[in-house]
Parts: sequence; C-alpha cells; structure tokens
Amino acid sequence: MTDLQRGGQKGPHKSISNTLYPAGLIACALGAILHIWLPQVGGWTLFAGGLLIIISHIVDARQVSSLGVRAKRLMRMNFLGAAMYMIAGGSAVEGKSMWILFFVIGTVFVAYTFFALSHTDKKTEL
Repeated sequence: MTDLQRGGQKGPHKSISNTLYPAGLIACALGAILHIWLPQVGGWTLFAGGLLIIISHIVDARQVSSLGVRAKRLMRMNFLGAAMYMIAGGSAVEGKSMWILFFVIGTVFVAYTFFALSHTDKKTEL
C-alpha cells in the first residue's frame, strides 16, 4: 500500500480511506472467487470492490495532488485498475466471459502500482 493507504496524513477522512482500499481489494478477490458458484453475486461483489477503491481515491484526492509526477501517474494507473474491476463486475453480471480479461488487466495495474509506489517510497526514505 502507498503512504496514502497506510496512514500518511492525519484527519477523520484518513481512517475511512484506510478501510475502503483494503476492503475493496478483498471484495474484488472474493467476487472473482464467488463467480465460480454464484455468478451474479460474484459480479456484483467485484463491481462493489472496484467502487470502494475508487471512493478511496476520491477521498485521498487532495493528498495525491501534493505527490510527485511519477507517484501521481501511478495513482491514476491504480484508479484505472479499479475502473477495470468495475467493468469486469458489470461484464460478469451480464454473463459475458470477457470479465476475466478486464479482471486480469485491473489486477496487473493494481499490483504494478502497489509495488512501484512502495519502491518509490523506499527511494525517498534513503
């Protein structure tokens, strides 16, 4: 998680963001697994997980504006990954098999930004 998801800033909205982002990631993973047995429930859970991540980004929008160019770009990529989760959830609810493609793209975006931002944080600490 980035410094924004870990608790880098103070305030009541930070505790909301600290809860929403991990809950969204868990909901996305749970939605993909649930799709095996309950396709409709899994699709809606995946959609809700992407929505939670996007809401987390909206809550943290002011703190993102103070980051560097690379970190801002990575946060936008993370936002796009969350949007891919929402598209995957909508596609799964409709019963299309394309949801897997959108889920994989979203997972690649979110995972890359997770590791790249943690590497960026380590570089700035040195």
